[in-house]
Amino acid sequence: MVRNSFSIFKKAYEEGLETQGSGFENWLAKHNLNIQKFHQFTSSADTIFFFNRVTEIKKIANFLAQNKKERNKFSFINLVGCTGIGKTSLLQSIKQSFLKIKDKNSIISLSADDFSKESGDEDCEFNFEVTLGKLEDKELVLVDDCEKDFDHMLNNIKEFSSFSSIFIFSWAPIHWNRFKLLHNEIMGIGESIHLRCFTKDESIEFLIDRIKNISNKEKVRMFSKDALSSLASFSFGIPSIILDLSGKAIKRAYQNDKKSVDNETVKEVYFDEGLSELNTFLNECTPTTTRILKTVLLNQYPKGCAIDQIKDIVDLERTSIHYHLQKMRNVGILDEYPLKKQVLFSIKIKFLPIVENFLWGKREL
Repeated sequence: MVRNSFSIFKKAYEEGLETQGSGFENWLAKHNLNIQKFHQFTSSADTIFFFNRVTEIKKIANFLAQNKKERNKFSFINLVGCTGIGKTSLLQSIKQSFLKIKDKNSIISLSADDFSKESGDEDCEFNFEVTLGKLEDKELVLVDDCEKDFDHMLNNIKEFSSFSSIFIFSWAPIHWNRFKLLHNEIMGIGESIHLRCFTKDESIEFLIDRIKNISNKEKVRMFSKDALSSLASFSFGIPSIILDLSGKAIKRAYQNDKKSVDNETVKEVYFDEGLSELNTFLNECTPTTTRILKTVLLNQYPKGCAIDQIKDIVDLERTSIHYHLQKMRNVGILDEYPLKKQVLFSIKIKFLPIVENFLWGKREL
């Protein structure tokens, strides 16, 4: 009997998986999408992501052209914006455009990880020489995610000054401001471009444009007008949040057997993802909680920030710090990493764009 029950369960389970998969694909097909296009729609890893960044592209292109005249001079420009706002996609776009007018060997893309490789010993000594060798004779060097190894990047930029290349560095705002304070003593601050969040109308336009590019249709019927408005409002104007919420709303609409994504579906996802609770928490943040939030964010690479670090920076008793951290725990904003006898705290990746944008808007960065 048990064996028979299991075989029935197994068959029904497998049929359910097949039905759900084909059912979702059929639902997408009605909106002129397939599963590959759906994944492309929700992914931020393409150059469509830099939508409405014409001003920034022109400014970078002009900077490159002007500094090309002085090839014997080190020069750099800083691209600043919160996580998920499209810095990486903009860099990809610049690279693709640059390659159309330059030789492929004249440009290189790197990230902070390339400057933080371990040498293999227990001390994880910094190995910089290999990466430096890659920069020889490069006209343009793109360096993304600088904040992920801030201290090394600070030292790296001193080394970069010996190269006659143009550098574009990408920073999250909180680390950019810290960089400015320290870097100003090394050499003049390079020019900076700040990527702002979209307005509500721009968010709606971005979403419609995205769907049109994927489905090749002039009209977009997958989202109701109210759903588009809510997605724009709930996303804080951050492209990655817009796409993530939209993708989850599409799946939820299918699961709820709806013909399209309506406003009710968007609200369900917004609440289930914890964004409503997070928004309330941020709006009610006291100055002390904000300082602790900023401290955690600033020190969350590579694994997190310990209470003793917070205590030294904000000058509070441990009990007070525990109280404010507990408020963050209650809204699920923190990841916790146990290390020996302490716990390291960091902001959850999915909430990073919103927290960074919040602190940047309050000029806490």
